[in-house]
Amino acid sequence: MAIRHNHRSLLTVTRILGFCVVLFTSTAFSQGVTFKKRSLYESIDVPLNPGLFGIIRWKVGESSKYKVTLFHPDYLEVFHLTLSVVGEEIRDSQSLFWLETDVQPVNSPQDRIINKILRPFGNLTRFTEGAVGEILSQVGDSPPLAVPSSMLNVQTSSHPKQVREWAQIDLGQEEIKVAAGGFKAHKQRFVDAEENSAEVWSTSKVGPLGIVKASGNRWTLELMVYESRGSVSAIYGSPRVVSPP
Repeated sequence: MAIRHNHRSLLTVTRILGFCVVLFTSTAFSQGVTFKKRSLYESIDVPLNPGLFGIIRWKVGESSKYKVTLFHPDYLEVFHLTLSVVGEEIRDSQSLFWLETDVQPVNSPQDRIINKILRPFGNLTRFTEGAVGEILSQVGDSPPLAVPSSMLNVQTSSHPKQVREWAQIDLGQEEIKVAAGGFKAHKQRFVDAEENSAEVWSTSKVGPLGIVKASGNRWTLELMVYESRGSVSAIYGSPRVVSPP
């Protein structure tokens, strides 16, 4: 029974955070998952690339917490999303960072999902790109799982995701006030081939992503609080290793 529970938790993790892995089966819904449309990351229609927002390197201990609102036809779905850099390792002369994402539903019964991954600096739209070792995942109060990145890489390679092209329009500097305070931010508009658009206010002072505020037709993202140092992992307990089938 414990093994079956672990596999359900893994499926839940990959579905909610959009790991670019096609593992969507009915067992994911046995955990009470109500995310019937797209993953949270896929719902935020903007490139989550820190290099576009003034960030050139991640720093251990920095974190940013956002309020994410998804606008559905007859209701709002609200999440708190925290991005943190909780460690760094040097492997083969390359800097790799322990990046953690913490998704907490605010107005739904979904479970909190925490993922910790060792990967190089880069585009977070492809969250597991370049990942090495094991990805640590914790769903709700369940014990954490250690998922070999090779398992996800195999699934990703068999279901390649089309790269989305964005036109980038520079709108200059603008003073903006959000829950985290006031910022002098760089404003940009992104438009894709289907004429979906989003506006982003960013600053290099807010790592690890750089975004202060962003908005599209069906969603908003706003910085609630940020820290430049002291961030630690929210995952607790001894992880159970998930072996390849």
